Amino acid sequence: MTQSNSTHSQRVRITNSGGKLRILWIEPWGDEVPMQPGETFEVVALGPSGDCLEVEASDVDLLVYGWPRSTLSVSRSTGMVREYDIPAPRTPPNNSGDSKRGGAQVCRLVPQDRLPHVSTGFETWEQRT
Repeated sequence: MTQSNSTHSQRVRITNSGGKLRILWIEPWGDEVPMQPGETFEVVALGPSGDCLEVEASDVDLLVYGWPRSTLSVSRSTGMVREYDIPAPRTPPNNSGDSKRGGAQVCRLVPQDRLPHVSTGFETWEQRT
């Protein structure tokens, strides 16, 4: 993570190491990006300091959450896949403590081996600065 005044950027590289197509969901933009087996994407976010990207995996897809007022881009080795230039909206607070819904500011990457359910096929997690 790079800090400068009131904004920072964050990069996360995600690889679909499973044997089948997976969907990478980009939230809160509600977009989906298909990931072929073996494909790697790099997600770059830029936004206000004090929050971060969140990554969650399930047995069928992967979700990347931008934080309020952040912008994101998704690229692969061949170039840009998607750009989200409209900043993520602010979210109303709730009592869940879930930062993507406006609660406490908790930064987390959830690796596959810490999930309580079946393997997702997303085995490579790397946060880059």
